[in-house]
Amino acid sequence: MKITQHDLSVEHPLRPIATSGGGTFIKPKAKPGTAALFPDVQLVRPKPAAELLGISLATFWRLVGKGTLTTVKLSPKLTAVRLSDIRSLIEERSKA
Repeated sequence: MKITQHDLSVEHPLRPIATSGGGTFIKPKAKPGTAALFPDVQLVRPKPAAELLGISLATFWRLVGKGTLTTVKLSPKLTAVRLSDIRSLIEERSKA
């Protein structure tokens, strides 16, 4: 899964985690082929989500507490957020 600035459809700097061919992307931790099981669902863990939004982890959790972002509980210790929700939030904030 390669998430680029262009994919998010906004002018927002991403903090480089890894680079490949000049592109900045968030390096997935899932094993290759795992995403093929659920092609419509793209989930991001809280820390990379905060980095995509350009905010701290504390601010990320504040947004979750306010209901601005919705998390998905995958297990008692594993939380994620949908990439589509992150894109929507970025688009909302860029219009305001």
